[in-house]
Amino acid sequence: MIKSLHNMYYRLKKLALAIFVLFVCSTVFSQNYYKDSAMNKKHKLARNNVLDEGFEYAIDKYAMLLSTEDNTIVRAEYAYTLALAKCYDGAIINLDKVFVSGKADNTTLFYTAQVLKLMEYDKIADVFWDTSVIVPPDWIRDKYQSFVNKYKYPGTINTDNIGAALQHANNLVAQKLYIQSIVLYQELIETYPDEYLPYIGFSALWESLGYKELAIEYMQNGINVMGDNKSQYDVDDVYENHLNTLKNNQTQGDKMFQPNNIKKLGVEQQPPQKSDQEILFKKRRFETFSLSYVNNSLSFNAKYGVYWKDNSSFSLNLGWISSGNTSIYTASMYACATSGIISFGVSLNGQLMGTEFDGGGGLIVGLSLHLFGNKASIDLADGLYYMIKAKDFGGSLSIGYTIYF
Repeated sequence: MIKSLHNMYYRLKKLALAIFVLFVCSTVFSQNYYKDSAMNKKHKLARNNVLDEGFEYAIDKYAMLLSTEDNTIVRAEYAYTLALAKCYDGAIINLDKVFVSGKADNTTLFYTAQVLKLMEYDKIADVFWDTSVIVPPDWIRDKYQSFVNKYKYPGTINTDNIGAALQHANNLVAQKLYIQSIVLYQELIETYPDEYLPYIGFSALWESLGYKELAIEYMQNGINVMGDNKSQYDVDDVYENHLNTLKNNQTQGDKMFQPNNIKKLGVEQQPPQKSDQEILFKKRRFETFSLSYVNNSLSFNAKYGVYWKDNSSFSLNLGWISSGNTSIYTASMYACATSGIISFGVSLNGQLMGTEFDGGGGLIVGLSLHLFGNKASIDLADGLYYMIKAKDFGGSLSIGYTIYF
């Protein structure tokens, strides 16, 4: 009988080793597969739709991607695709979302320039795209220029009268929605070329963004538009004096739409995104249910725990062992650390067999395969512990299922 139990134990050891190898292979495969996951495939399909000029199909795919994860690159490409489809209001709103998030980068500046070029605002587009620093993304490099030539169209985003539109532009500036405000001011200037206020407002915006030359240009244009009525509109020469101040100021503004400065445009700086492995072990609670083979006996266990750091956890384990005709009730406290997918730690063990209590401690090594977006995992653990009263070493192999919440 004892020999057969030992044979079973060693067979389970071999099974555990096979599962370990399987888990490692599965994990390596899943890491590679992640790079070309379903979401990434949909991203590639969206880009292919853009290249094939199926913009409506690309828009649907980008929208679905953004409904799952607010990704900076995806949102910037989405804005670009909306502009190609002449949906300019949606394009500039999405660009502003990227800038406000504090996650804008050189690629965002490129797509912003392309959206403005499609709207035939070439002069403003040049503010965003410094061709000596920012290169087009590989996927669109051979197409973007032909797209500008083919799909540029002077769209309209404003339907208000000039008074309401100017108030709206000022509100946009106050909210740091700069792309929308820039486009709105430019549109007002083209729609109302003989009104001085859009020029003055646009000058103030460019000054606040660090573009002194543009601030001077639009202030001068606004004063020129006043013409013979300058004394009526520019009481006490307020605008004229400010123009002279701008001209005499030798300090060049800190241009915000430049690679080194665009992070400052964000309303709220976002923390750095964590890697996939860090996300696996973020602070959260978990429950594990497992079946173990402990000292030639079967054991059922339930574990409840919490991560107090990204890669460290503490848990309480309750178990029941059927050993012959005897039931043994166990309790263990675990402190574990995680490196990659492998966990290791120490335990304090206690067990009640009839009226006899025994205690001890041990070591645990485990491996987890995470599933369903890291909401669950399949776990393999191997433990070795020493019971003080029994003066005996024990070992356990367990396969479990963990739920994170």
